[in-house]
Amino acid sequence: MEESYQNEVEMWEAHVQNEWSEIEEKKERADTLRADITRLTEELNSKSSGLAVEEIRLVVAYPLNQQICRRHSPLRSQLQYDIQRLTTTLQQTNTTLEQAIAMPRYLVRPLPLVKEEACKVLFMLTMPRALEILGNLCLSAQRAIAPVKPTVEMKQVPKLSGTTWQQFRSQHAPSRHFPADKVFTASPREFSLPSSFGPKSVEDVSSRAQYESECVWDLTLCGTALKWKDESGEAVNPFAATATSV
Repeated sequence: MEESYQNEVEMWEAHVQNEWSEIEEKKERADTLRADITRLTEELNSKSSGLAVEEIRLVVAYPLNQQICRRHSPLRSQLQYDIQRLTTTLQQTNTTLEQAIAMPRYLVRPLPLVKEEACKVLFMLTMPRALEILGNLCLSAQRAIAPVKPTVEMKQVPKLSGTTWQQFRSQHAPSRHFPADKVFTASPREFSLPSSFGPKSVEDVSSRAQYESECVWDLTLCGTALKWKDESGEAVNPFAATATSV
């Protein structure tokens, strides 16, 4: 179990590092885009100033026939074209910058943060087949002496999430899935993932330590339980049957 836990830790650390490297690349890309925006803005201002000067020149040169002279000013036409092109390019670059600095979706730790709790979940997910069979036989034997129709006490199982630990880990771990066809189903208590979490911009994160502290969501563990179903497919606890009902 210790080896399995260490493998999980190493795999998660590598995953976090890969995500942090992506954020660093986004920061570098943002710096390049900002330099492009500065250059484009300066060029646009220069072209706009040039157009204003040309407009004044045309007014002075052709005070009585401005409309005709404007149509025959190649410089004016070229400046207008350049301004339109630069304006479009500047808008596109600003949009690209917004996308570049947008924070990727937050990470979800696939196992409990506390080692002891993580090892419990790992044990449930990797329970040896022989132990599963033994546990199933014990529960089946107890179920056989309980009432055919489950009693209220037998149905009082912990209120668990509809997402099992196997599903939760498969959704958020970078690799190495565990088999889903187990006799016992390990599930956490009910939980809800936030729609958003952590900073919204990569500019607000300056180190990997800050990233891991503010951008990794940990499931608040309020208990984990194993669920077992009898032959009817109903989740019950046969050991909860009272002596009178038996």
